[in-house]
Amino acid sequence: MKTEVYCTLQIEGLHHWPECPFEEVAYLRDLHRHVFHIKAYKLVTHSDRDIEFIMLKHKITSWLEVQYYSGAAKCCLFGPMSCEMIAEELITEFELSKCEVSEDGENGAIVTVDTYDPSTISPLSQYPSYFDPVLHDAWLKAISTPQQPEAQKIEVTFNE
Repeated sequence: MKTEVYCTLQIEGLHHWPECPFEEVAYLRDLHRHVFHIKAYKLVTHSDRDIEFIMLKHKITSWLEVQYYSGAAKCCLFGPMSCEMIAEELITEFELSKCEVSEDGENGAIVTVDTYDPSTISPLSQYPSYFDPVLHDAWLKAISTPQQPEAQKIEVTFNE
């Protein structure tokens, strides 16, 4: 028998897909907002609160805010991260057995680890760095600057 506990949470964030090859959804290339719905599963070894799921929820929420929250944007800045990438990162960070991440509870991804073994999961250092302090500071400055009467277009690119 295998038992898992899970927690659910929602976090507001901005992301984009700068290399989107599909014209039908070309707007995904631009930074846009979602409420990301996350459902995180963790294997337990016994049935008497091996993992307290309320505390797991608090830990995941706090970690996401520390890693990605922008006071100026008043939400998380996920850059070019997909739902799959967010789920993979949470699996690695919290040794989850499965993680679901969706955009506004509508469409998303489910990433599953058949048997949790840290050696089977790529370390985050193998992925490109999604948090660039210089870019983050430029973004904060750009969104904090009052707009002139004429509309200004701010172009932000993320290096992988």
